[in-house]
Amino acid sequence: MADGDGAALATARPARERRRRTAAQGCMGSRTACAGCRVRRVAVCAALDDAELPDLESIMVHRCRVQGHMLMLEGDPADHVFSIVSGGVKLYKSLPDGRQQIVACLLPGDCLTPPDSGGYVFSAEALTETEFCEFPRGAFDRVVRKYEKLKRHMQRIACDELAAAHEHMLVLGRKNALERLCSFLVDLRARTAQWGGPTDPLHVPLQRTEIADYLGLSMETVSRAFSRMRALGLIRIPARPEEICIVDLPRVEAIANGGVRREPGTARPRAVTDGEAAPGTVPVFPDAGIARPCCGSAADTHPCVWRPAAPFF
Repeated sequence: MADGDGAALATARPARERRRRTAAQGCMGSRTACAGCRVRRVAVCAALDDAELPDLESIMVHRCRVQGHMLMLEGDPADHVFSIVSGGVKLYKSLPDGRQQIVACLLPGDCLTPPDSGGYVFSAEALTETEFCEFPRGAFDRVVRKYEKLKRHMQRIACDELAAAHEHMLVLGRKNALERLCSFLVDLRARTAQWGGPTDPLHVPLQRTEIADYLGLSMETVSRAFSRMRALGLIRIPARPEEICIVDLPRVEAIANGGVRREPGTARPRAVTDGEAAPGTVPVFPDAGIARPCCGSAADTHPCVWRPAAPFF
């Protein structure tokens, strides 16, 4: 092993141990009874009625982590189930050289269930001050076996997570930078509304570098995409950098859909040919004045649906 490699490992090991120790540190969270929890109807406990809830509450430990502190580390024994109450958590996988890929962002009401055996397959870090419920895996499994409806609820959560992973594969594999950022904001807004959080302005728990890691982009590309959205009047960023106001949600949703806005009651639009408008669609940027890739025309009245081209971002 080269001297430089040895020094890097020596530096990495204490850093990992520090992150392990921070997992035991908490913040000043206030304990709320399960029946009065604000995510009661969307969290893992939503499947149980008030009379059945004590079975789950009796095995639950309420915890809190400040920003940057760990809930778990990749490779550690997978012996707990987590349910997010407030704040946000990023799940990520790391390479030996320190690079990481954020694979998911958990919001209030989300559940983190480890695999049946082995260790955790990713690490979890608090994005902001985060409160969560922690359940011992063995005791949690016993409660799931006791209530068939809780078992079905956990199966639905697993199916939703799989569908979200498939959607994220599409975002990473086929969308350009602007489409990826719009998809991220649309998804974050919908999930925030689901647990009853504010959407105007929308709180974004990830920093710009973390958004870049999540979307497979560079931080500079993310910054340019945000600037482009502001210039087009799609978003407005208030004084607080962690908040975003979506000014034109239909256009943002259209860009997230690949540059096509579907009209209600129409079939899925087919590919657009030169001089032809796709059925049930309208141009997302009719006033952009930029040459359309379909035929090169920059006319404002051009009938083609314009898809933002990757070289601009």
